[in-house]
Amino acid sequence: MYNYRYFGINKESTYLGLSGFVRMFIVSIGAAVSAGCSNDGRTEGRQVTDYQEYEVTVASKKAPGVYTSCGNNILTDVYAVRYTGEDEWKILASIEGFEYESGYYYGINIFRKKSSFLRRKQDFCIFVFRYVMTMVISKQIQDTLNSIPPGKVFTIADFNVVPKYQPALVKALGRQIAAGNISKISKGKYFKPKQTVFGSLKPPVTEAVKDLLEKNGKPIGYITGIPAFAQMGLTTQITSAITIGTNKYRRPLKRGEYTISFIVQSNAITEENIPLLRILDAIKLIRNIPAATPDDCIINISNLIGNLSDKSREQLCTLAENYTPYVRALLGAILENIGSDTFGLGKTLNGVTTYKLPVSKQALPTKSSWNIVAI
Repeated sequence: MYNYRYFGINKESTYLGLSGFVRMFIVSIGAAVSAGCSNDGRTEGRQVTDYQEYEVTVASKKAPGVYTSCGNNILTDVYAVRYTGEDEWKILASIEGFEYESGYYYGINIFRKKSSFLRRKQDFCIFVFRYVMTMVISKQIQDTLNSIPPGKVFTIADFNVVPKYQPALVKALGRQIAAGNISKISKGKYFKPKQTVFGSLKPPVTEAVKDLLEKNGKPIGYITGIPAFAQMGLTTQITSAITIGTNKYRRPLKRGEYTISFIVQSNAITEENIPLLRILDAIKLIRNIPAATPDDCIINISNLIGNLSDKSREQLCTLAENYTPYVRALLGAILENIGSDTFGLGKTLNGVTTYKLPVSKQALPTKSSWNIVAI
């Protein structure tokens, strides 16, 4: 059984296509071809007259062949190659710079140089073809994929392929998708599924939107909304909708099965304050948290805030100043209810404004002190 280094090759059809290798091939390496060409004043020597680049598949085993060099026939093994877009297998005697290992299919980029040698005092040229490897796309893909852990999202940039060869990379990744080895979640974004006895696992939500959460190692957004509230114990709802807090407005988008929306966060986003921002978001969205009543949410949020240090509570109040007034009112009532300092939150509110919120006095006894009234 052969391994593959060029993804997407159909093993059966390729094997049948190479079954004719038992016959001998006559291959001209250095293909000295004489052709009539007048000596139009050019001096003796070598000139490059043609340059072409190709993407080819190299078969997993060589074929016996004979090539002619300097009038001598030499028996050797030669490469079987198939040019992209063609069905027929062809023969190359030599590919400079190519380190071949039997048992693997390779997808490589090569260029062909056609050089002419003008013989002195003779009215003809000798043309020589050289095939030189420029890049082994498939091996680079395989090595990179092997280094990526299952469940991790990756992009074209992770393969470190120069733009010139990225179309070939995209085609090779497409063959990997067709073979079921990787999955695509959006344009230019892929992941390697983690296999279990129950089948393939989807990537973690944080992986699916990683590029929206950090840039150059620094946070630029954070997951909030239902997925975050579920982790905080505020709801048992499961959803494919993702809400991301970010400093700039962005339009909603679709990424695979996920629907992603954004809320504008006026505070700076740091690793340290993200948990606090999620608490404030939960207070802000208390009317819309599914599978839980507002009273249940207030009780659970009160427990979360109660477990914070005084320093974190003070920071929470500072961050709340960039939220709407009813969020500050609810936070102040919660802090007062658990016997905490309110850190001057009351001074940030209009004393005559009332806030109609669906929170009962049983869940929040101090609500009237903060002008929170029933709807």
